[in-house]
Amino acid sequence: MIRTLAACLILVVALVPHSVLGQESTVSNEPLSKRVVSYKMDVSLNPETRTVDGNQLITWRNDGSVPVNELQFHMYLNAFQNERSTFMKESGGVHRGFSASGEDVWGGITISSMKRLSSVPQDRTPIGANSIEEDLSNKMEFIQPDDGNIEDETVMRVRLDRPVGPGETVALEVEFESKFPKIIARTGWEESSDGRPFFFAGQWFPKLGVYELPGQRYHPEDSPSGKWSTHQFHANSEFYSDFGTYDVSITTPESYTVGSSGVLINEQVADGFKTVHYSAADVHDFAWTASESYVEYTDTWQHVNLRLLLQPEHDGQQERHFLAAKNALEAYNNWVGEYPYTTLTLVDGIGGSNGMEYPTLITCGTYYNLPEWVGVPLELVTIHEFGHQYFYGLLASNEAEEAWLDEGMNSYVETRIMDTYYGKGSFIDIPGLRVDDGSFQRLGYTKSTPSRGALFTKSWEYKFGDYGKASYSKPATVMNTLERYLGWETMREFLQTYYDRWAFDHPTTRDIQQVAEDVSGEDLDWFF
Repeated sequence: MIRTLAACLILVVALVPHSVLGQESTVSNEPLSKRVVSYKMDVSLNPETRTVDGNQLITWRNDGSVPVNELQFHMYLNAFQNERSTFMKESGGVHRGFSASGEDVWGGITISSMKRLSSVPQDRTPIGANSIEEDLSNKMEFIQPDDGNIEDETVMRVRLDRPVGPGETVALEVEFESKFPKIIARTGWEESSDGRPFFFAGQWFPKLGVYELPGQRYHPEDSPSGKWSTHQFHANSEFYSDFGTYDVSITTPESYTVGSSGVLINEQVADGFKTVHYSAADVHDFAWTASESYVEYTDTWQHVNLRLLLQPEHDGQQERHFLAAKNALEAYNNWVGEYPYTTLTLVDGIGGSNGMEYPTLITCGTYYNLPEWVGVPLELVTIHEFGHQYFYGLLASNEAEEAWLDEGMNSYVETRIMDTYYGKGSFIDIPGLRVDDGSFQRLGYTKSTPSRGALFTKSWEYKFGDYGKASYSKPATVMNTLERYLGWETMREFLQTYYDRWAFDHPTTRDIQQVAEDVSGEDLDWFF
């Protein structure tokens, strides 16, 4: 019903700041990435059933030299459809202190229709108005490439009657429904403090994996064909996908405030519903949030429009959030490279939705009942999550296989930002004891069997308790050690060269070592 109403909506421009409406999503007039994929989605939120009904138009280009006869998709939300998924078995239903418990706990994705189109539609062709080449609805099957758990449905394979030829683009139309779980692992629904529903949509739609070509990452150059890298959703693993474009229209009841990746193109309101239309380019994911309770603030930093969505009980913290974001933007632009996007949305979420990154959108959060001598946790989380815009967002390493390249590198730069902008007592500050972020990272590494937990390990292969250390505190300490060995000026050149050489291109541990050696002029095999 909501989608039918949305077709009749009228444009309401006056409600949207003119500085944001319809702006470009990046600072470049040219594509910044290879744009292998594109997603056009029309989706509707039903707060009562806690579901999203969606239509997708997906395109994928085969950049390889041989035909590809199947597509593979991430169905991350299916990790939360029952207690038998790999994620739930590995985590015991608990993720970073938040558990899957209470009413209406489970969620997941159901695809009702998948069709291959006979040609790639033009940009303005409505979803559903295209000729069909092949109905794929009965050719979808769940696979378990990591652990063989047949109860896990977080990876799906679709075999094609006609392979996608070299250089060819395939187009699919998909109808799906996503059911939000009770918030766990940064996605789902929860009640706000005023009793109204809060939604955060992360990893919420069918999303293609990455088809790695010969010579890309660790796939041998002499391999006759590429291969799909589409890992299951594990308790410790995060994400990996290809760069492309997103064109997403989200319909909600009119009373909801929506925050999203990308830039707002327009907003339409009619008959008690509204549709917000967002666009994002040169990104590899898309997330959004909706709530009736948000208090909204805006600000700017150079070319970036900042938007903050606060829980009402945290009204008054806006300047802290904005200052932290501006400090992070300034540091990364000076030390690593330009932030190429024109928006950044900061979300003050609820519970397990906080402390997470998505392209041009981060969730921050407030810590309760901490003593005054604990430094600036709100600022630290905001700075840490912004840093992911670079190591998770722009560089986009495979987080399932090499989590340290995102979490660890980000944690290292975070320690330098905290020291530079908030001082040596940024973590603990009491008379006679001042602890900085870098020292706390080092303590977190050394107190927990430091000889165990190699950085270059697939996330689901770590022994219990080793993932956090090996992905965050250990590599942060390693990079701080490298800085002391090379000196800050060389280290900054290393960070900038890493960004310049590998932005939008999925680097590996091997690649980051090569950059360090090229910049320093030394063989650093002994170090790495």
